[in-house]
Amino acid sequence: TNALWCGVEHTALRKFSSLANLHRLNGLEGVSKLYCNHVMGRDFLGAVATVIRDRINEEARKSPALGLMIDESTDVENQNLMILYLRLLREGAFETVFWGIRDVTSAKGIGLAETVAKHFIQQNVDIKKVSCMCTDGASAMTGEDGGCVKYVRDKANPCMLGTHCCAHRQALACKDALEGNLSAEWFDKCLHDIMGYHSRSAKRCEHLRKLQEDLKIDQLRLVKIGDTRWLSRGLAIER
Repeated sequence: TNALWCGVEHTALRKFSSLANLHRLNGLEGVSKLYCNHVMGRDFLGAVATVIRDRINEEARKSPALGLMIDESTDVENQNLMILYLRLLREGAFETVFWGIRDVTSAKGIGLAETVAKHFIQQNVDIKKVSCMCTDGASAMTGEDGGCVKYVRDKANPCMLGTHCCAHRQALACKDALEGNLSAEWFDKCLHDIMGYHSRSAKRCEHLRKLQEDLKIDQLRLVKIGDTRWLSRGLAIER
């Protein structure tokens, strides 16, 4: 239960043993000193994940059709990864579930498609059930001749639909709408100036904290704006 709590709360598994020690200090009986380290915590979480994934795979095999959503990105360790979400029929209604993260050996369309196909084979789910695939619209994903969607369609279903994520399209449309609009460009520059002024100096951060205190408002940190983070500009303005 402690390992599952760490996973759900996004808490580092190195806190696993100290969490068990806290239970003992609070008088909870039956908490063994064995198997209370981060290595075992990772094993426990792996076992839970396996059970959940097996249930998803079983439901995917029963589902008459599947939707697939994928995105490829590079993590902080400069490793190419692909995240996969599956849309399947569960108890009479279609539901979207997290399906897995895979290492990507090639970021080209055919390499991405091979990663997708390999995941379906390993999970023992028929890729031919995929009737729709959603991506971020990059050329490696949607290119007519060498895109991932094209190769998956060849493997799965010649009638499979490929779609560009609506949230991503909206973000791109909003970004393009900013260009040439003098008022919007001025406001965006002001927002960046405010963010830059307070984020590059510990003294200015302290001044911002003191200002919030004098105004008797919640002391919240500024949200940084990232062009590739779709909602960051709106969150920054609201904050």
